[in-house]
Amino acid sequence: MTRLTWLPIAAWLALNVAAHAGPLITADFSSPQLSPWLRCGAATRITDGVLKTAAQVGWVRDGLDVGPLPVRGNTWTIEYDFRPLKFGNQCQEFVSQSPSTHWYMCYVRPDGRMNLHTRLEGKWELRGSSPAAVEIGKWYHVQVTLGATRLRFVLQSRDRTQTLWDSGEVGVEDLGQETAFALVDESPQADGETEWDNLTIATDSPEIVAEMARLRKELEAQQQRQAAQQAASAALRRAGVALIPMPQQVALTKGVWALKAGAQVAADPADPADRQASARRKFRTAESRVQVPALFRPGDAAERVRPRLSHRGRSPQARGAGCDRPR
Repeated sequence: MTRLTWLPIAAWLALNVAAHAGPLITADFSSPQLSPWLRCGAATRITDGVLKTAAQVGWVRDGLDVGPLPVRGNTWTIEYDFRPLKFGNQCQEFVSQSPSTHWYMCYVRPDGRMNLHTRLEGKWELRGSSPAAVEIGKWYHVQVTLGATRLRFVLQSRDRTQTLWDSGEVGVEDLGQETAFALVDESPQADGETEWDNLTIATDSPEIVAEMARLRKELEAQQQRQAAQQAASAALRRAGVALIPMPQQVALTKGVWALKAGAQVAADPADPADRQASARRKFRTAESRVQVPALFRPGDAAERVRPRLSHRGRSPQARGAGCDRPR
């Protein structure tokens, strides 16, 4: 390929990267509609233009889950504002959800100062603490730089004119291919509360931008399908149609049953007669019908047979009814 041929391609790439120079994921919480990479916990609320979290009893994490974000060969810049409403044990927290819940963690202590912990060389340790304390009811800005093996946490005034604490670059055990994190209040008691705003997540990698755009389309399509299914289910309930859960176990009597290929039929291991029959003969469907063998004779032995069926691949009609009627 000649240099002249490459020129328009290079120009297109430059424009494409420039078009994605801004944050890849944003949330100003003006609407409950969020990016596919953002998920609210059951007790987390979006109201009055902010995200509101509160500590749940027993160290239950219920906040905003973010990710997964690919980190191999990539660095993310994560920024957000927060306002403490109540201090707790580990609240106003930026914390890993994967590879584990204790890979990196930065939180406000009950005295208002911040602690940063990371896992490194197999050890979970405190890596630094802020010299100054944050105040109840005051807004702050945070910038986190996160890579596969390093993290930096910077606490600023909301207008970014004053840096209150810079952790410097801190080592982190290799995160692998990706990580997910949460913004949350965490405590053994229901004490801490926080408001969050203006979340932005950015990367300067055009490859990651392209991959995330592809994944976003898949996630949005999946969410649309789920929403359509939920709407259809709600319409059926309003019409008085009962939805029957998928059965996990059904009992077959002697006869011919229409099942999808791959469905598995096994005798009830809790029944001695069935265990004896199963030891002498096992079978798996390979066609669209399965013959309940003559080994299971009519009468008591046949009635005790309780085959287990794998429902994978069966039609919705068959799943709802358990299996087709014998014929």
